[in-house]
Order: sequence, then structure tokens, then C-alpha cells
Amino acid sequence: MKIAFATLGCKVNQFDTAIMEEEAKRLSCEIVPFDEEAEIYVINTCTVTGRSDHQSRQLVRRAFNKNRGCKIVVTGCYAETGIEELSRMDGVEAIIGNAGRNNIKRYIEVLNEQKEKFIYVGDKGDKGPINQPMIKGFDGRTRAFLKVQDGCDSGCSYCIIPKVRGISRSLPPDKVIEQARLFEQEGFKEIVIAGIHLGSYGKDLLPKIDLSDLLARIVEKTSIPRIRISSIDPNEVDERLIALILSSDRICRHLHIPIQSGDDLTLKRMKRGYSSSYYRDLVIHIKERIPDIGIGTDVIVGFPGEDEEAFENSFRLLGSIPVDFFHVFSFSPRVGTEAASTPGRVTKVVMEQRNLVMRDLGSGKGQQFRSKFVGRRLTLLIEDERDQPTGLLKGYSDNYLRILIEGNDNLNGSLVTAIIEGVNGNNLMGRSITRLN
Repeated sequence: MKIAFATLGCKVNQFDTAIMEEEAKRLSCEIVPFDEEAEIYVINTCTVTGRSDHQSRQLVRRAFNKNRGCKIVVTGCYAETGIEELSRMDGVEAIIGNAGRNNIKRYIEVLNEQKEKFIYVGDKGDKGPINQPMIKGFDGRTRAFLKVQDGCDSGCSYCIIPKVRGISRSLPPDKVIEQARLFEQEGFKEIVIAGIHLGSYGKDLLPKIDLSDLLARIVEKTSIPRIRISSIDPNEVDERLIALILSSDRICRHLHIPIQSGDDLTLKRMKRGYSSSYYRDLVIHIKERIPDIGIGTDVIVGFPGEDEEAFENSFRLLGSIPVDFFHVFSFSPRVGTEAASTPGRVTKVVMEQRNLVMRDLGSGKGQQFRSKFVGRRLTLLIEDERDQPTGLLKGYSDNYLRILIEGNDNLNGSLVTAIIEGVNGNNLMGRSITRLN
């Protein structure tokens, strides 16, 4: 049986898809690329924005158009919220929520037996530690994502994810180490520690443990060259975490710290739990301690009530602090969230203008950060696919700079030290001088 997978959204979703793929292999299914004809298509969806919902539906249509006799399984976060829309779509035979996603054997059996659409959206109020199978790797990836936490207790006013992912739950540290060692045995040079609300890791475990404790254990009990941290909230970046990054040459000098807004009233409406001055002081402090660290952020423009003054506050703050990579989102109302009914809706035209202005700011700051490294040495992890259209090898430094170099394909998956010779758009241009492994 041929089965194809597609994934939208976060690194946690990527890990969840990898679990499904390994289970499909154990069931003797042949995994084929999503653009090829398959008997079953599994789409692991995202619902963080309206655009995510739209992209999920587009993937359903692509699969059905590729093989009109196929059976489509929709799982993930949009499966929790979009049951009505998905049920009406051609080819969709099963809608599986987050709670039932890992039991791929069961829903393949159901697909073979059923005569009507199968819908299973489970309880999001799961309690207790995460129970997930161990996996060996990620097809076609040079770095492995390791989900250590799921769910969220924060209650940001704009976010639907707590309703579709449930409360915060953690993977016990011994299981994290077991999974990390499996990735190490498979030859991965980098793992990305991922979670829905990563900074809450360990609060539900007994004995309690936090993210810094976990990272220290991974450093101690594995030999993986690179350990990268995915997104973490500002009020969860503490001195211990900063010191750990500073003291270890294996923990990547890279933090993604969402701000969402640089306006205090907007932050209060978002229920983010920190002020713009707190964020400013934190970023400046991190850069003083670790000057070459790459800091990324998420920004939402057009949140209800964001007038010109509020937007300018965000623009000025982000322009004045050393943040290097921007992800800019236009506000997308999510049914079931407080912000969906908040008055003061910003027009689409204004949101698009603000989005463009903020992206331009981020682009300029990214160029400024990249330029600092011309003439210096950086180590990059070479990816399996070459850059297009240049045909050069590509990879990322530990501080998340994209570097292109000349070289043979036998460098794929290797750590290589290069001298940076220039900047070309979003890329650094390097010359390879040393292969480290």
C-alpha cells in the first residue's frame, strides 16, 4: 500500500509526522512523496492562522486531484477545529484529532473497513507525562526535531492552540535522553528541542525539572555536536539558560523569542505577561553576554485595537534592539478565542501595509547581522539538498545564518568550517576550509 504524508506548521508537527511515518513503515506501507500517486494521503495540519486552515484545505484538494480514488486522512490541529469544512471535502475519509494521531495502524484498518467517514477527535484534557514512541529519524532531513513538550497553559487571547493541544505535558527526561541517543546513533549532528510551550517543560513532572536542567542532561549524557532550542517565551529565558548557552560549545547560539507586539497596551490585551521594556532589557542583556548569538522573534500586526501609535511603538522598539530574524504575521481571528470578539478590528489593507513595513525592518536588521560575519570563520551543517538556483552546498551556522559554499555531495550531513567572504541577499557566501566529521 502506498501512503504519502504532508505536514504544515511547527516542529512539533514535524516530529508527530515522523512517528506516523515510522509506524507506516512497520506496517509494510510504501511511503511515497506527497506529489506522487498514493492510495492513502495523510495530512498533518496546522490551525494557528486562517492561512494555515486554507493551506490545509489546499493539500486535501491536491491529494484528491492526484488520485481521485484515494482515501485522505486529515489529522493535527485543524482536524480539531475544521471538522465541518473537512467533512464536506472530496476524498476525506477520516478526520483524526491530536489525541488519536499516533495510532496509524488503527485508522488504516478503519479505512479498509469503513463505508462512511470516520471522525475521531479525542479529549484535549490529557494529563500526565507525554507517552510517545521512539523514532530513528527524519527522511530527507539533516537535523532531527525532538518533541519534549506538548500543550499550553498560557491562555494568550489570540491563540487557539491550547484548545486543540490541551494542557502542558512533558516527556520525562530519561525518555528525552533515550530519543536523543537514537538520533545520535543514526548519525544526526543536530537536534532541535521542540515544544508547543517549551519554556514550561517539566512543571508537570515529579520531581520537577526545567528546560535548563534538561539541556544540561542532554549535554552530559549524549555527544550530539549541536543542540538547538526552538521558540521560547521572553519570561522563560533566565540566567541559567543564558549561562548554559555561553558555557557549552554544543548548545547553539540561537534563541527564537516571540515578542508579538512592542506596545504595552497591546501586550496586555494579548495577555502575554510581560512588558515591552522587559523584552528590550532581556534582548540587550543576552546580546551583551553572548555577542554573536542570533535572536529571532515573532510579531503580530493588526491586533484588534492596534492604532498607528501602537504600531509605531512596536516598530520603534524592534528597530532599536538587537533582534536579527523576524517572522511577521497579520492578525487572524480564531473562533473560540477572546481576541476574535475584541473590538477595534484593523482593516485588511492596513494590516498588509504594516506587515510589509515590519518585514522590511526585519530584512534590514537581518542584513546588518549577516554583515558582521564577513571575514570570520563559521561552522555550518551541510544539508542534503543544494541551494537553487546557485547549485551550491547550503547549511546553517549554530547562530542560524544561512551559508553557501562550493563542495562535493560527500559533505552532505557534515559539519564544515568556512571563511565567510561576502553577503548575497539572505545568504552568506563562504569558502570551505575544514571538514569536522
